[in-house]
Amino acid sequence: MIKVFVCEDNHHQREYYVELIMKIFQEDKWEGEVYSFSNPYSLLEKCSQNYSLEEKYLYILDIHLSSDMDGIELAKEIRRFDSQGELVFLTTDGEQMPITFRLQLKALDYILKDQEDNLMEAFSRCINQVSKIDYANQHYLVIESKGMFYRYPFQDVMILCTSGKKNIIELHTRQGIEEFRGTLKDILKDYPELLQIHQGILVNPINIMKIDEKNRILTMLSGEQCDIAYRYRRKVLEYLRT
Repeated sequence: MIKVFVCEDNHHQREYYVELIMKIFQEDKWEGEVYSFSNPYSLLEKCSQNYSLEEKYLYILDIHLSSDMDGIELAKEIRRFDSQGELVFLTTDGEQMPITFRLQLKALDYILKDQEDNLMEAFSRCINQVSKIDYANQHYLVIESKGMFYRYPFQDVMILCTSGKKNIIELHTRQGIEEFRGTLKDILKDYPELLQIHQGILVNPINIMKIDEKNRILTMLSGEQCDIAYRYRRKVLEYLRT
């Protein structure tokens, strides 16, 4: 099941987008549902209350919403409970494209809404990509926090470390940094494939780029560096040599 959430404050454009998406579902025989909103807060309320790890989500968001929350801010709020759903931004301003991706919101696409001849093709491309997601055969790091579930593709996970705040863990991924309540001990128990290199640091070994044995410094593919505590040095080296 593919669930598409559209947020567009122009009534005629919103109805047109829904019409195109429904047509794509019918022509390509995808099983899906479309929800449309003019108010970003209504969208957040709807999708956060009904979010399921078993569904595939696509969010099509107008950047320039007539609200105190624009499309980029809306996307940030969506990422608080859905780290895996696909984001697509609609705009009339092509110059904003680099900004969106620099914000590391993991956007699937960026579509110019005034190019109507390409909208059908663009929406179809996005829905097709979402349809190919196979959650059953992907490995995820799943975090439960305050009654919400967050799912991160394991290959995107870099580092988990204590933050200096009591029982708060920092999660470093390819997309950015998140905080959640928990302990490294419990995380390591659930995900023994992670590698402990310090009392307050776990790393994903598949994303280690290099190790400086002399200075006990580990570098991840993201470019982040971590100190390897002396007590873990031998264990880390043995682990990586096996």
